Amino acid sequence: MDISGLEVTGYYSDGSSRVEDITTANISGFDSSEPAAQQILTVSVGDKTATYVVIISELVTAAENETIAITNIPLTITIPEDTTNAGIQISQDTALPSIKVKSDQVEMTIPNGTTVSGSDIIQLPEVKSDSSVDVSGAQRVNLVIEVGSNADTITFSKPVRLVLKGQGKRSAGFIDNDRKFHTISKPDSLSGLTSDGDVDAVAKLFEETEMQEGAVDYRQDLIIWTKHFTKFIAYTPLNSELPSPIPLPDITDEFFEFDEIVRSQTISSRGAIIKIEGAMYIFPANAVSEDIRVSIKKLSQGTIPSVPSGFKQLGKVYEITTDKDVTFKKPVTITLYFDQDEIVNDKYDVGIYCWSNNQWILVDQVKANLETRKVSGTVNHFSIFAALCSEKGEIPIIEDKQPIQDVLKPIKSGLKDIANHWAEKFITELVAIGAVSGYPDGTFRPDSTITRAEFATMVVKAFKIKPDSGKVFSDTSGHWARDGISAAAAHGIVSGYDETTFGPDDLITREQMAVMISKAAGLSGGEGKTFADSAQIADWAIDAVAVTSSKNIITGYPDNTFKPSASATRAEAATVIVKALKLTGF
Repeated sequence: MDISGLEVTGYYSDGSSRVEDITTANISGFDSSEPAAQQILTVSVGDKTATYVVIISELVTAAENETIAITNIPLTITIPEDTTNAGIQISQDTALPSIKVKSDQVEMTIPNGTTVSGSDIIQLPEVKSDSSVDVSGAQRVNLVIEVGSNADTITFSKPVRLVLKGQGKRSAGFIDNDRKFHTISKPDSLSGLTSDGDVDAVAKLFEETEMQEGAVDYRQDLIIWTKHFTKFIAYTPLNSELPSPIPLPDITDEFFEFDEIVRSQTISSRGAIIKIEGAMYIFPANAVSEDIRVSIKKLSQGTIPSVPSGFKQLGKVYEITTDKDVTFKKPVTITLYFDQDEIVNDKYDVGIYCWSNNQWILVDQVKANLETRKVSGTVNHFSIFAALCSEKGEIPIIEDKQPIQDVLKPIKSGLKDIANHWAEKFITELVAIGAVSGYPDGTFRPDSTITRAEFATMVVKAFKIKPDSGKVFSDTSGHWARDGISAAAAHGIVSGYDETTFGPDDLITREQMAVMISKAAGLSGGEGKTFADSAQIADWAIDAVAVTSSKNIITGYPDNTFKPSASATRAEAATVIVKALKLTGF
């Protein structure tokens, strides 16, 4: 097994952490030549030793309305966003291999050797609307996960581990097949039993106490151990000290609609999905570097900014705020839903607009689907958001991103934060050809980092690469940049970490950028410069760094370093693309 790049994160008692690079000298007890099975891996760092259960498994991506047949090979199943009615087919009363399931909001692990009774089909975890359950004693339902079967009672011989992401400190419960709600306790005996490797200890505890389920908090997550499947819930219990209601007057002549806080949730660096009636917000991993509290307010008609003539508001309007002044390091995807009868045909353009500087401005990466009645887009900051439509030809949906004209003057064409920047000339040229645009607030943020998906998309647009049916990775299916990444893959410009993973939201490194731009421009040859840290350049990037540095497309730093693993900035990305375009005559 190639362990290049393997890292272990150690956590201290004060909550801080440190990442250690791992080499073969640190590892013992694992043999990758053995058949796919559970093995024990021991890692030593200094005088500290940790033992991990390692499973070699097959990677599978779940698909809509499809069932995955389980054999004797361990599986790791990824559930793409919005995938429903996916399941696994098993043989009852037959020992299963280890099965790990991952999605944006929940993880599930069925331990090796578990037998199942009750059904031959197990529905994979699926997020349901908060309104689908009635939880007595709940101030707010935070997350509903349905797993197993709608009709059959499915039980397991060993405890199954469910991880409800971002739901730490919440209360837990489940709805049985008779639609009755039951609380799930958090016994002290489960404290510390949070990993897949703790299943034997949990099984022993369940046997001794005759428990069938139990919950435990682990950092930002809520862990539920269970021997049955049903509908699981994370919720906020009623506060025993609720404020006294404001008395209504005896006679009310008018009805007033008030703004309503519909959801407040903590988002960590692990990311999360917030679903409410009428909207969905997807925070990718590492979008924030610290925990933030996100509040979503549904605005009443009296507080919604004016919608200009020729445009129509679709669905509800939401204001999103955070408890900290942050700019997201990765784009947050917003999806708004509207009723079927609000648009009668396809003669309309639909977009998501952000209220900024007293005007409605189209957000990035807008995609509308009139059949499913939803529209999505990406943002790097929060404000008021609305889905607006107009007759086709009235507004550009993605290309120009101009504000609606009737509210105030449009944003100036110049980007206000690139003046006198070292990359101003290159940024201006790249914006002029439509390969990249600024943010709704009129900034470009040249010194911000850029993701692999963003850079691939910029390259495809800059080199005018026609859409082509290329590789769609498991983590790019449904991603806003799927088509651009697929086109880049079809032309040999990009490749994934492996056959199924591209890492679209990972920050691109300088050596990765060198490889992509050299392939896009068809560059070859050149001895390149010798940098002080040339030995740190990965083998697969040596030729690309050599040719791009020899042609002055990517240069080093004043201290004669290249910093191959450093994250590239938006300014650096614009510069290398424009230089490559000029070199190749585009």
